[in-house]
This record gives sequence, structure tokens and C-alpha cells, in this order.
Amino acid sequence: MDEEDKRRNEIVFFVKDAMPDSWRSCASELHRSAELLWNDKDNELRLEAAEFHEIKDGKLINRSQSRMVYSVSRSYFLLAGFALENLIKGYLVACDPTLINHGVLGKEIKTHELSRLARKIEDFKISKNELDFCCIAEKAIPYWGRYPVPLISSQVAPEVGLTDELRQGFLSFYDRLDEKLYMKIRNGWDSGVGAKLEKLTAKKYDSRNG
Repeated sequence: MDEEDKRRNEIVFFVKDAMPDSWRSCASELHRSAELLWNDKDNELRLEAAEFHEIKDGKLINRSQSRMVYSVSRSYFLLAGFALENLIKGYLVACDPTLINHGVLGKEIKTHELSRLARKIEDFKISKNELDFCCIAEKAIPYWGRYPVPLISSQVAPEVGLTDELRQGFLSFYDRLDEKLYMKIRNGWDSGVGAKLEKLTAKKYDSRNG
């Protein structure tokens, strides 16, 4: 096999794994994992308490903070945020195969900024609650959903506690976009470089869309 054939095969294998339904499959698994956490939380809360010194106007001031949040809060934001990221990117790839068919992700989707990605979805109005979730999750993904601190002190930001209202924003966004993506690719999809999706079936969507 010469180098050109090898390069073309690498691109086809990449595109095969980067087709819209692959993104949708990853999103579904992450969505289920997030909901398993939520359903197993048993209303368990964790106490976050800290005492620290703050300098203000040259004076040392004692501070204290405390709050109660769901014990699965950070993990839920991380998993749900990744679920939405996969679903959005899957839809954008479905609309524009050139985002993957050169064997590299297009720069437009090389980001965790869910709010910016979401605005690229055609004919899709996002509610305030859905956008709020995106704006919080996009901060959780690279930082406090995974680590106690960011890379540098100037990036320190408060963790946001999960609420049922925020969760509903995620579920609403996910369900609407999952159906939109499915309808986009259910009759098949062609990458243009030798990898294709065949016709899909999903009873919950097919039954109401004919």
C-alpha cells in the first residue's frame, strides 16, 4: 500500500467514526449516565465550607463560606455537558460533512463552548433555561466539573450547584435536538468520501413524524 492509499484509508476510517450517528450514540450514553447519577442521588447533599483570608484596601479580612449542593452536581454537569456537546456537533456534522471529511475536525467545532455551538443550529430556538444550562456546563467541562482548580489563579470561578430547573433545561434541549438530528439523518447520510449512513429507525420519533 502506497502512502496516498494509506492516507485515504485513514480519512475514511476517521470519517466512519465521526459520522452524525456516532456523535448521537456517544451523546445518548452520556445522557443516560448523567440521569443514572441523578436518579441515584437519594437527595444526598454535600456541605462545602471554607474559611480564608482576603485582602481589601490593604487590610486582612477573615471570610467564611458554606453551602449545600447535590453530591452529584459536578459530575452531572460534566456528563450532561458532554452529552449536549456530542449531540450539537453531530447535528452540525450532519449539516456540513466538510467538518470531518478531510480527516480532521473542522475548527468551527473544536470547542467546548456549548452556547456558541448551539447558536449554529439552524431553525432551533433555544429557551433561556436551556441557554443557562449551556453557559454553566461549558465552564464545568474544562474546569470545575473535573478539577478543583483551573490552570491559573486568574481563572478561578465559583462552581454552580445543580438544580432541578437547570436539569430540566438540559433535558429539554437534549430531547428536542436529538429528535431534530434523528430526522436529519433517518433516511441516510453521505460523507462524500466513502462512508455512509443507511436508513435509521427510532419508534419514538417515527411514530409521530410519519
